[in-house]
Amino acid sequence: MNFKSILSNRLSAAEIEILRFDLLADRTKVEEVFQLIFQNPEKIAWQAAWLCEKVSEADVGMFTNEDYEQLLNFTLVNNKSGLQRLCLSILLNLPIRKPISVEFINNCFEQMVSTKQPVGVQVLSMKILQKIGIVESVFASELLACLESLDFTDFSPGFIAARKNVSKSLKISIKDSH
Repeated sequence: MNFKSILSNRLSAAEIEILRFDLLADRTKVEEVFQLIFQNPEKIAWQAAWLCEKVSEADVGMFTNEDYEQLLNFTLVNNKSGLQRLCLSILLNLPIRKPISVEFINNCFEQMVSTKQPVGVQVLSMKILQKIGIVESVFASELLACLESLDFTDFSPGFIAARKNVSKSLKISIKDSH
């Protein structure tokens, strides 16, 4: 199947769902589509990421440690907000792998607090940091302090709602770790 050709066309959610089922049956197809995320044109990369996001929602086992690292490193250099949102969504679905990249953590912090980022990127960055805080309990307190010190006048209602939920979850996590 020529995924590059298929993904060069505008696909509906129903078509993505059909492709998702096909990929879930064959790990090699997942890898083929996954590699299209990192290529041009952006339209193909975006649709490949959308399809991989749907696969990651169904079966995180379809992605290797190498895929995780490649995606994580890509988010450090990618400047396309729609593609960034999809890549962060895939990473959020996957288990956190150690060692956790300090550069990635810093990038997530920067994206979370940057009012120049779309709210989707901000919130996904926050949720990834929350997930890291659950894995690394020492980090949870730092994230909570950061979230509680933010001035909310520049943030969207969606960000503020996510911050409230993440803060509540972090407080429970910190309490349970003591």
